[in-house]
Amino acid sequence: MKGHTFTLLDQSFGTLVKTLKRYALYTVSRMMQLLTEYNVVENREVHCVWDFKEWLEPNMHPIRGFATSQFGDGMHEFILRKDAEGAVRVHFRKSSQASTWLPKGPGYAIFKLQPDVEPPLAKLKPDNKWDRSTVE
Repeated sequence: MKGHTFTLLDQSFGTLVKTLKRYALYTVSRMMQLLTEYNVVENREVHCVWDFKEWLEPNMHPIRGFATSQFGDGMHEFILRKDAEGAVRVHFRKSSQASTWLPKGPGYAIFKLQPDVEPPLAKLKPDNKWDRSTVE
């Protein structure tokens, strides 16, 4: 049946969102506790993630100032493509109803150099390191 492939996923996600909206969650461990308590979805905590910022920052051209908040006036859709030489380039537009992708032409190059190693691992912050005032 076409269009019904994700029915179970949609149901689980809907239940998850409804549960999470009822609580203020300031830490990953509190979210994990809540998910286990309500048996919403099977979950497991990861204790490290890749540090993409450290890995990419020295290799990227600074592209700033074109995106804003959800209700702002900036660009909201982005497309990344490799050109014939293998350079990754970006185009963006304000919405799916905008007819023009910007910039005109080949797009902005993302990388100065292509990273040639895997990103390093970064430890997740423990609960006591999260500043509650920044997430409220």
